[in-house]
Amino acid sequence: MRALIVMALIAGGVQLTQTPAHRPLDDLFQAIEAGEVSTITMEQLPPNSQGQSTVEWDGLARPAWSTYEYSSENAAPEGWAVDDPSVSGADERAMILDLASRSGVQVLERDLGASSGGHLVWFSGLAWTAALLLLIGGPRPRLASKWAWFWLAVATPITWLVFAILEPTLWGRRRPSPQRARRLSGGWGFLLALVIAGLLASIPWYRDHFLR
Repeated sequence: MRALIVMALIAGGVQLTQTPAHRPLDDLFQAIEAGEVSTITMEQLPPNSQGQSTVEWDGLARPAWSTYEYSSENAAPEGWAVDDPSVSGADERAMILDLASRSGVQVLERDLGASSGGHLVWFSGLAWTAALLLLIGGPRPRLASKWAWFWLAVATPITWLVFAILEPTLWGRRRPSPQRARRLSGGWGFLLALVIAGLLASIPWYRDHFLR
């Protein structure tokens, strides 16, 4: 059972880093200008139409997606800039294509369908739920109390993987490990979780891959 949970947590973490995260459209414009976008994928749309659609992009960090407004009647002014207030209400699709062309970014057109815009990481959620059930219904942990493990996992989901490997005995070890005289309590676990969450939020790589 633990082996399945460990493998599911690893697979879920990999899936999470590859699942597009929702970002504001301005993030796409800024990433293009910074040279951080390699490919843009947009939905194929009929000519002379208007409405809302979806765009996805790949870059240096986790893939991302956003929505944009398009209308063939509201073209952006020639020579527009991202921070130019005159582009408010302009055709954002045309703006994306124009900026991508100027920056040499590849643009692909295909039918994104319903998969874009509401990516739900089901596999990761199931793996985390299984680890939570193991924490609740499993034997007494030896390194930290159940509440301490819970708060640490709330701060950073990778804690579930650490818990599944270490508790109640090291994964793969047949002989049970002796109980420790002192364990991390729930209160100290909560405080440590706050510190860890703050530190991880300050790391750009972690923030881009797991917090957005």
